[in-house]
Amino acid sequence: MTSSSSSNTNIGIENFNGTDFFYTKVSKKNYNNDNYISPQDTSIERQEGDNILIMKQKLSNRNYTHQSYGSMSYNKLQDIYLTNYHLFELLRDERKPYFDIEFVNDGNTDDIHTNIIKLIRNSLKSINVYVKDNEFKFYGSIGLGEKGLFKGLNKASYHIVIDNGYKFCSVKDVNKFSKYLKEQIIINKEYENLKFNNTFVIDMGVYTKNRVFKLPYQSKCYSKRIQYPIGDENPELKHYLISYGINDYKKIDVS
Repeated sequence: MTSSSSSNTNIGIENFNGTDFFYTKVSKKNYNNDNYISPQDTSIERQEGDNILIMKQKLSNRNYTHQSYGSMSYNKLQDIYLTNYHLFELLRDERKPYFDIEFVNDGNTDDIHTNIIKLIRNSLKSINVYVKDNEFKFYGSIGLGEKGLFKGLNKASYHIVIDNGYKFCSVKDVNKFSKYLKEQIIINKEYENLKFNNTFVIDMGVYTKNRVFKLPYQSKCYSKRIQYPIGDENPELKHYLISYGINDYKKIDVS
């Protein structure tokens, strides 16, 4: 791992595909200086034009997850994203509707999938956002879970991005919508199968500032479960990006 940074900063620099990616050489907790800088903020400050903000994972020599952050043009990312480099999009405040789905693949997959689509479609419809079938962009995988609740279980994991010309304009707005989703699952018996082990099939923890979201054809660095596009014969990267290319999208009003 190479670094061109000086010793008076926690930020290190490494090269990926001809681009500077930034990482922290020491955690904020262990940094004995008031001038700690996050690698996320560094990548945002160094972002050029409409480059896409990216987080890259890899396993360190000590088998820890190493994360670095940078940005690259759409064309440059498009050239490499079919190869699994463990790449994630670093989301900005403006975002397309997106969902992280996780459940045990025990034979009820179709019923769960149908209810997820119904919940998302009806919830967006309630705020006057309508979604056609081909505007649901799916990518995912099925395989043994490596950690947490799904360790050793046959885990179905996929992402949904809604690309229909609408966007949330703040983290606050997307959080408000996620709370509405959660409420609908709790109060409607028809969504009973969207509950799992005191939590939900839809991960409600992905709606935070500087959230990263895995790109299609990628996996986490410790996982063999690559997430491939589903039901799209000619997938285009732009449809699966969440914070890129949405300047002209209409605002979703959650008031």
